[in-house]
Amino acid sequence: MIKAASWNVRGLNGVAQQRSVVQLVREFQLQFLRLVETRVRVQNVVTVQNSILQNWSRFTDYNGPGGRIWLAWLPSEVEVDILQVDNQYIHCKVTNKKEHTKCLITMLYGEYDLIPRKSLCRCIEQLATDICDDPWLITGDFNAVIDDSEVSGTAADTSQSMTEFRECVTKLELLHLPFTGAPFTWHNCSEGGRSLWKRLDRMLVNENWLAIWPLSKYLCSAPRTSDHTPLIIQGEQGHMAASIFRFENFMTEIPGFLSSIQDTWKHHVVGAAMYTLTRKLKALKPVLRGLRKRQGDLAHNVHMAEKFLSAAQTLNQKYQDDNVLILLEKCCGIVYCKAVALEVNKLQQRAKLSWIKGGTSAQRFSSVRSMQEELPKGCSKSRIQKRQEIKDALFDIDEDSAPGSDGFLSGFFKSAWAVIMDDFCSAVHDFFYHSRMLKQLNTTLLVLVPKVNKPVKVGDFRPIAFCNVIYKVINKIMVKRMQLVLDKLIVSTQNAFVPGRSISTNVLLAQELLSGYNQKKLPPRCMIKVDLQMDENSLCSLTHTTPKTHTSSNTSHAPAAMADDREDGELEDSGHGAVSATPATLPTAESDSTMAKLKAKFNLKEFFELASQGHLRWGLRIHGGVEGFETTMDGEAWGRVRIGRPWRTPPR
Repeated sequence: MIKAASWNVRGLNGVAQQRSVVQLVREFQLQFLRLVETRVRVQNVVTVQNSILQNWSRFTDYNGPGGRIWLAWLPSEVEVDILQVDNQYIHCKVTNKKEHTKCLITMLYGEYDLIPRKSLCRCIEQLATDICDDPWLITGDFNAVIDDSEVSGTAADTSQSMTEFRECVTKLELLHLPFTGAPFTWHNCSEGGRSLWKRLDRMLVNENWLAIWPLSKYLCSAPRTSDHTPLIIQGEQGHMAASIFRFENFMTEIPGFLSSIQDTWKHHVVGAAMYTLTRKLKALKPVLRGLRKRQGDLAHNVHMAEKFLSAAQTLNQKYQDDNVLILLEKCCGIVYCKAVALEVNKLQQRAKLSWIKGGTSAQRFSSVRSMQEELPKGCSKSRIQKRQEIKDALFDIDEDSAPGSDGFLSGFFKSAWAVIMDDFCSAVHDFFYHSRMLKQLNTTLLVLVPKVNKPVKVGDFRPIAFCNVIYKVINKIMVKRMQLVLDKLIVSTQNAFVPGRSISTNVLLAQELLSGYNQKKLPPRCMIKVDLQMDENSLCSLTHTTPKTHTSSNTSHAPAAMADDREDGELEDSGHGAVSATPATLPTAESDSTMAKLKAKFNLKEFFELASQGHLRWGLRIHGGVEGFETTMDGEAWGRVRIGRPWRTPPR
């Protein structure tokens, strides 16, 4: 919804009035503004507008005396098309460029006399006939009220204008937009019995407006320098979600940190060890929030401490022999250093991005052999951990590591270890004894971190898992135990992330196998390179049919015919140093017989048998200038093969 306002300013030549308009625009971040009764002469319009609304587009109506209606809007955010201009109103079409929404807005300033106001009602009725399904807003100073409840201070307005205005609104089926703020929009600024209040300014909408913005309303703000209150339309106010609690490490240096934890932690909670820990941590959150709130803005604290230190140093230089000023400078220096330390601690925690770049240890995968259910003698899955083992696992976690769903960092548990030690260790023991974890502790935050500047698909994100601290502690204890037998559990071909093994071993082995692979004197051979991914849909299955000799005379599909101009063994070498077969997307078969052949699943063992027997050579198709060959079967492509040295052409 557009951020718009309507105001009868009652003069805009003074500095105070101009400043009020500027403050109104800044306070509500307006995109569209309507002003009436500016009383600015034509020759001064540009000067006044440039002083209050720089970089805004404007439209002024000087059909009436003194420039009755002004329009202004931000061209970068709003597009306005003036549709109709009259002495008492301006009708326009407004487009919100950001939200791509359009609406019709009629800004009016009704005459005080009855006869011109009747003409205004007829014009509005004519506008209503031209509006079909567009949302429509009518706003401004109507100079009329609906009933006696909109008048206060003197006798109610019982003139004919009240009745005609009410009938006009009813006939056009216009609805009064809900409002907040002052109930009356105009005051005659008189005292005593002559004081008069009326609701002359309002906003009316049609049903189409409420269909698009059902929760829209407007605010009747303070009148400021005018006798009319400005009307500011407000869109749907979304419910602000409560901010997620997150412990910050600098809070451990705040005086009273440990005492606050002790006062909360001493409360008795009935339940299992894990439940007790979660309830006490939950009770700590409002206490820590209040402790953090009392610190205020850390950057502002540093700025103020620096100013006090500078002032103390200036006084100390002016009055060099004053011991009080020397002590004051030392105190200001201590306060400044403390404020800087707190801010630096906070910035260091927020600048810690290693967990985003490297991910978590839970993202590393290994091939693990199936373990037997029976464990060797002397091994125990649930051996009770010593407190020192739990403490070592906790203190091994980086203090700036990302928090879990509860918002607590490892730095909190380290700083308050003397207070929470018993409950924390009991929760860890409870897991290893019962082999179960409480739901609140097993909750994990999944965050998608973009890998590119403009992500458009799921593959452009890197998933990061944020686990609770107690979950990490249990994980570390189990990992330290498994490290002793990790090399026995993981297959020998898996060389990554295993102590005593190196991933470079596989690289050296592949280089050794491919060394001299493209020598012409060696017999034919083939190597398969398979790229395994986690997404099962990314692996395309190869298909094959029973190989047979090509009898077609079409040279575009007969590999033997394409090689007739060359002598035996003189096929062009593609220059690649390896032979690899990668799955290719299969083309749509035109005939039912070919489709039936393509449905057969490819078998690696059979593929090697066909290659060793030489049958597969008849299915090779040479592509000049293309990287490698494409295997064909009866003229239909079914796989793509990159080679280092092509096979010989078979005899006819």
